[in-house]
Amino acid sequence: MNNPFILFQLKPAPDLRTQEGDILPLDVLKARYTKVQAACHPDSFAMASEAQQKAASEMSSRLNQAYKMLRDDLSRVKTWLALLGLEIENQTTKPDMDLFELQMDLEERLAAVAAGDESQKATLIQDIESIKAQALDWFVSLAQNTPDTIEDVDTCLNQYSKLALSSRLEQRLYSM
Repeated sequence: MNNPFILFQLKPAPDLRTQEGDILPLDVLKARYTKVQAACHPDSFAMASEAQQKAASEMSSRLNQAYKMLRDDLSRVKTWLALLGLEIENQTTKPDMDLFELQMDLEERLAAVAAGDESQKATLIQDIESIKAQALDWFVSLAQNTPDTIEDVDTCLNQYSKLALSSRLEQRLYSM
């Protein structure tokens, strides 16, 4: 698997961190992307050899994919877990009634907002963002405490499910 963190000189982690461990804001990531993209954009190689044009096109494509992955919390965590050897698609989870009930509650509230009940929208946004933040915090803590291994796969998958749920609901909510 390619390591998209390397293209942006980032530490593989569930959040955006420099090699030194400092948090990297999204706007700084975007600036890095813009700078590197300008340098390797295929249009810059219009007069170059065919091999150089092809290499620039491939690099530009890898860069675009890496940037898209890094700026999305769910994709970044999934990629980080894969780098640690945990492929999410290949895992089965134990049924979690608390997560199921949470999903049902959030889905009902989202349906109410979609039906025009604006009074629930602000609270729903807060709740979804809180669930997402808690899951991300869990992964950040995991990375800091056991950076190279995942010992509790079930809890990891449960937290990933919460992150996926909150990301999915957030997209649906903001597309209304």
